[in-house]
Amino acid sequence: MKYVPSFLLVVLLGGSALLASCSEDLNNPKYQSVPPTVADIEFKSLGADPATVRVGDKFVITVKQSAFGNLLDKTTYTWTLNRTDCFT
Repeated sequence: MKYVPSFLLVVLLGGSALLASCSEDLNNPKYQSVPPTVADIEFKSLGADPATVRVGDKFVITVKQSAFGNLLDKTTYTWTLNRTDCFT
C-alpha cells in the first residue's frame, strides 16, 4: 500500500512530461531541409589543349551557389549531366 502513491506520482509526472513535450510541425518551413540553389557550373580542363577533350584528361569543376541550403545534416545530393546539358 505504501508504494501506490509513489507509483501514481511517477505516472502523473510521466504523463505530464509526455503531454507538455514539444512536437515538430512538419509543415513549418523552420524544420524543412532545403538544398542549396546552384547558379552556375564551370568546367576547366587541365589538359594541354582545352579545346580537345581526351580520355584521362583531368577537370576542375566549380559549382557556384546563389543560395545556401538549410538543415543539411547527413544529406547526400547527387546529380547527373546529359550531353545536351553541357554542349548546347
